Parts: sequence; structure tokens; C-alpha cells
Amino acid sequence: MALRLKCATLSSLLLFAVEHRQTTAAGAGAAPIFGGDFDVAQLCRDAAAYAADSGKLRDCRKEALFALALAVGDKDADRRCVESWKEELDGQWSDRRMADDFARIVEAHRSRAEHIDSVEDCWSNDPSPRDAWHECCGAYPGRHRSGFGYNITDRCRGRPRETQCCAFGPGSKSYLAIPALMEVEVGVFLKDGRLLSLGQDGFLRKFGSPTVLWPAGYLLAQFLSDQTQKFGGGFFRSMGSRILELGTGIGAPSVAVAGNTGVKEVLATDIDPGSLRLVAENAASNGVSEIVVPFKFDWHSDEDVGLIKTRGPFGAIIGSSLLIETWEEQFWALLRNLVASHTIVVLVHSVGSIKTEDTGFKVIERVSGDHYDMLASSGDPSDFEVVILAPSETQCDRNAQSSEEG
Repeated sequence: MALRLKCATLSSLLLFAVEHRQTTAAGAGAAPIFGGDFDVAQLCRDAAAYAADSGKLRDCRKEALFALALAVGDKDADRRCVESWKEELDGQWSDRRMADDFARIVEAHRSRAEHIDSVEDCWSNDPSPRDAWHECCGAYPGRHRSGFGYNITDRCRGRPRETQCCAFGPGSKSYLAIPALMEVEVGVFLKDGRLLSLGQDGFLRKFGSPTVLWPAGYLLAQFLSDQTQKFGGGFFRSMGSRILELGTGIGAPSVAVAGNTGVKEVLATDIDPGSLRLVAENAASNGVSEIVVPFKFDWHSDEDVGLIKTRGPFGAIIGSSLLIETWEEQFWALLRNLVASHTIVVLVHSVGSIKTEDTGFKVIERVSGDHYDMLASSGDPSDFEVVILAPSETQCDRNAQSSEEG
């Protein structure tokens, strides 16, 4: 039987097959319910092709995950599923024009971010909150489960797979599960009450750093939505500026800051086409696609830098885990090229890693991740901090002189 499904809904047929797999299967490979010609890789390929055409990445990733759940334990099926996704999807969206086209497709699926009062700390009493989250909240078929929350282990009993337990947010140790490298969707509860639903490529792009949420990006999103911070959400709400994000990944910080009333445009940049697709998807699924603009940006290209400058001036430049130590001289030169006299720079990195001596910038403020309950797993102070920078007076003078000469 040839199984070809579109991704508008999660098929009840596949759902039945997963349940059948859980109750009857002991071996690897294709589920017997479909007969010998069921092809996991073909289902993944069909899902990817439909995702590229329709923009319904989220449903299609879930459909590929269903397929993988049918073949849980079969490493070859896992590998072929991943390869199919990359072959069908990556080649179609490799340049800036295609990314723009895709953003327009995804706009058709726009919705609004939910609001909730809080998240629950369901994991404090567990000796390993990270493992508990993956076991009780994760959808990827793995060691503890066959996928999609049909988990009845004692560890998860009484902990429903619901937003309040499974979303990442202040007040819960769920953040210790970040990065959820194999998951295709995560929820982030922000300081202003918004609940972001964020798509990831997860298992379909294993260990792809631009296509999953990382702790620094999570912390930056929290800070940018925090109305109590002088340079957080309230700052952007009042100034109504354009914002540039470097190395946006899945776009969590860009989507978070775009929710502040008064923000005109957020240019969410990355060099990875997979990242730009996710930004377009996540902006649309959280109702800010009219503000967040996915933009391909190669930091090493003078042409790209020139294009970015034409979109300014920027009220803020933001970024997280930018690996500054690997390109430090060029990084600070890039910032000096992009800032205006009024621009603030908001960066999240490991504590103490941002040093500004002789860079042309001064530190205005540092905010520990502790403020958002991001303690280390050991209970020690957070490994991450938010650093707010501004051009030094000398740098402002240079920028003014450059503008006059221009």
C-alpha cells in the first residue's frame, strides 16, 4: 500500500498505527499494520515536499515524527527520514529571495500567541528535572517512550503533558531541558504572559545549532519581554524602533521583542536557510509576521553589511551565543559599523565572556539569568547573563563624523 498523506492534519490512521506499534511491536523497522511496502523515508519525503509547497512546516514535521514512531529503534529508517527532509526542503530555500517567498506562504497560517497566568514547577522534586521533562513532555520516540505523550510511567503519572508543566518559563525548572535537541516544537512562557509556540527542526536536523532553541536565546527572549527592565520590554515599547537580531536561530528573541507595542520592524538575520524558514514559521504562528522579517546575512560579506545598513538605523542590536571569542575583532568591527549614536546592544552569553576594553562600547548594565530563575542544574548561580552595551563617546563621535563625510 502506498501511503501518501498531506500535512493539514495529523492522520488518525497514523495515530492508530502508533498505538498499534506500542501495544504489539517488539522489533525494529516498518510497522506490520501497513504491510511490507510501507516506507518511512517516503512519508518523510512527502511531508517535506508538502511543507515546502504549503508552508505548513509544523504539521509536516509532526507527520514525519509519526512515521519515525512507527519505526522506533530502526536507525536506518531514522537516517533515511532525516536525509529525505533535507533533500526535499533545503534545496528549495537556499537564497534570500526564496526565503522571502516562503515567508509570504507561511503568513497564510498566521495566528496569535496565547496568554497564560503562569507555569507550574512540576520538576523540583525530581532528581533529574531534564530527564523528567524529556520523559514526560517530549514527543520524540526514544528510550522512554514511543512518541506523542502516550507515556504511563510512574515518573509522569499525575503530571499531564500540558502547557503549565511542559512550557519553558520562569518559576519552573523545565528550562533545564533546553536545548531539546530532538523535539519539533517547544513552548516558551514569557515574562509578559505570552506563551510562544516555537517550531524546531529537532530530529530532522540533528544537532543543528541554528534550528533549535538554546539557553541564551531563551534568556534573551525573557529579557526582551520583561516590562520591568529598564532596557527590556518597556524600553522597546516606548521607543518604537527598528531592531536587528544577529544569529537569530529559530527566532525566539525576535518574536518576543516584536510583541512589544510600538516596535516597527525586527530584522531577524542568519546565514542558515533552515533558520530563516523557522523564523518565518514562528513569527506567523505567534502573530508577528508583519513585524519580523527573516533576512539572510553573511557577516563576512561587505555587500550584506551594506544591505543591512540600509534597513537602519536600529534602536537596538540583539544577539545570543554568537561565539564572539571565535571572531572577536571582526565582531566588534561589525557592531561599530552598524550602530548609531542612540543604539543599544543587548547580548546574552556566558557570565564574564563579554569584555569591552578597546572595542568602542561601554557596559550599561548586566542582568543575571538568576533573575529569570535560570539557576545552574547544581543550584549554583546562572551560567548566563544579559549584557547591555552602548557606543562609547569616542565611538559616537566617529559615527557622527562618518555620517557627515557620507
